[in-house]
Amino acid sequence: MPQHESTLRRKGVINTIAKGFIPKVKICPYHEQLVGFSREHINTREYIDLLRTLGNPSALCMISARYLVVEANISYNVFIGHSTLNTLDAIVSISHLVMRFPSSNGQVVTVKADQKMARQCYVDSLKW
Repeated sequence: MPQHESTLRRKGVINTIAKGFIPKVKICPYHEQLVGFSREHINTREYIDLLRTLGNPSALCMISARYLVVEANISYNVFIGHSTLNTLDAIVSISHLVMRFPSSNGQVVTVKADQKMARQCYVDSLKW
């Protein structure tokens, strides 16, 4: 069982299952509350354990991660938990939408967020 937790929106998971990327059988019920940034409680619905690959072809890092699926109005399509960031030994710059961490071969991996995707997630969250 992976120790690294991330959070996904339920709508995105349902769309991914419908497209055939994740078999429904891999999704397990999970009913615990998370506490949000402003102390609100968020109900979890289920979880899925997936292998996550980060980086580029010359410097990859693969970890197993547990994704908690929630139904919440959030402006992100995924949250990466502190335990995952610590395992990666990552440094994150939110203002630059960049994360850096060492790969298994010693190179520094740089992961850049997609500005258009980030903006679209924000716009979508305003519709709720």
